[in-house]
Amino acid sequence: GAAVVRITISVIYSLVCALGLVGNLLVLYLMKSKQMWRKSSINLFVTGLAVTDFQFVLTLPFWAVENALDFTWPFGKAMCKIVSYMTAMNM
Repeated sequence: GAAVVRITISVIYSLVCALGLVGNLLVLYLMKSKQMWRKSSINLFVTGLAVTDFQFVLTLPFWAVENALDFTWPFGKAMCKIVSYMTAMNM
């Protein structure tokens, strides 16, 4: 029942994290390459979105573990504050 749902959500978080890391790194690489980078507002906007989304997907493994452990935070108070801050800053 509930344990299966928690594990499924954790797996989905992990997959989104992996795809998000690869995708955002690809966008940042392409935007930084000589052929794609032109100083335009659209390129700057897309680069900013990729950076903030990259920061957000870095928090997903923490949420996946917390979810798998029935919403018990095993990483300590400091990491709780850091991950919560990074999540809130990306909203």
